[in-house]
Amino acid sequence: MDGLTGNSNFPNPPFDLAAFKAEVETFASTIAATIDGGPRATVAKNKQRIIVIKMMRQLGHWVEANCKDDLSILKSSGFQPHSMTRTPVAPLQGPPSIDKVVNGPNSGQVLIRVKPRPNALSYILRYAPVAGADGKPAWVELTPFTNTRSVTVNGLTPGTTYLFQVRALGRTGYTDWSDSVTRMSM
Repeated sequence: MDGLTGNSNFPNPPFDLAAFKAEVETFASTIAATIDGGPRATVAKNKQRIIVIKMMRQLGHWVEANCKDDLSILKSSGFQPHSMTRTPVAPLQGPPSIDKVVNGPNSGQVLIRVKPRPNALSYILRYAPVAGADGKPAWVELTPFTNTRSVTVNGLTPGTTYLFQVRALGRTGYTDWSDSVTRMSM
């Protein structure tokens, strides 16, 4: 408001600035009314917020269209330019870890808890018997999951010791596999 009032770069705003100021003041009063008011006060505040947002968007688009791509003219309106530079997404820092492995209620079943990683989108768990025929584990991957509290692995052979590993998927791809955790299936 202050930047546009009397600004020669923006002589004809799309609506009366005094009317806009009145709508903003009404919105401020509806905010104050919600402190002691009930649901009706909140509804009134939300309706007034929509009015003010629409007016601000209209005003912002008008200023952008009339600033002639000159940053100093844009800033003289009171609006600030929005950066178009995106901050690159950082990869997840290190793999997740398996917090706990316990035998499930059924034979050949284990329950696994994964310690979550910040910003992980999902996780993949894999398991294999400890001793493969060629000395290399024959990994079986489960479908991706997001609930890290309890992941159930079924169909294990009772009395066989298994290796379990997990990795996380972030916006830039997968982490490495976690350290192996071993557990004998019952």
